Amino acid sequence: MLEQAASDFISSRRGRPAARPQPSIVRAVERVMKPLARQFGVGVEQLREHWSEIVGERLAKWSEPETIQRSGGINTLVIRARGAAGAILQAESRRILERVRTFAGDRAPTRIRVIHGQARRSAPATPPAAQASVKPMKSSSQVSEGVEQTTEARLLSALNRFERSVKAREGS
Repeated sequence: MLEQAASDFISSRRGRPAARPQPSIVRAVERVMKPLARQFGVGVEQLREHWSEIVGERLAKWSEPETIQRSGGINTLVIRARGAAGAILQAESRRILERVRTFAGDRAPTRIRVIHGQARRSAPATPPAAQASVKPMKSSSQVSEGVEQTTEARLLSALNRFERSVKAREGS
């Protein structure tokens, strides 16, 4: 009986139960974002996170996804590229779209538009020491007509062939 009285006294004087911890913000955001992602497709931020896997390390240094334009059921991925990376991205557009589709699913962009300009994650500028070590170009007469290994040699070979064809036209 004494134990019952003590138990009643303690339960009547007991404070509020301890507060439960706050729900996880990550779970709350997932509940909102998953249906939106299913409805509208993947966003640019997710593409940015996996951009080097999509286009490769080399092109990822010179380009980045800018936005996805949705118009009339057509999704266009807008990519900002620096220098010649824009032309390479345009040439590789089919492969890039396939990789984006693999990553993003059915709602993936179906077109690519390349904007030339400064990408946020551009390659570092060449240091002054590297600029000083640039070798002068050889003259076109020093380049052989065989298999050219360097870009410089291929360019000079092409210029040499062009010069000969112009002289051949003038002579005939």
